[in-house]
Amino acid sequence: MIRWRLAEHRIELIADINNKDQISTITFGRGNQETHRDCVLNLVAFIKACGIKDQWKADGIDRFNNQLWKAAIMEWGYPVWESNS
Repeated sequence: MIRWRLAEHRIELIADINNKDQISTITFGRGNQETHRDCVLNLVAFIKACGIKDQWKADGIDRFNNQLWKAAIMEWGYPVWESNS
């Protein structure tokens, strides 16, 4: 599951919906260009491992996510990746 938490300026990535204690986050406003790159790579890896790539593209969620991502960077700044899994 990918869940945007706009009030907290972050995205939560939960690989197993039955185990919400293992969560990774992408938090905007605390990073730089290098951490931004890491976040993009980790998000792509998460989608490949836990999602259905064809569905991600077919229903337009990829475009919607990209628009949110760009707006988040403009509003809050570059993100950082954190994982407790």
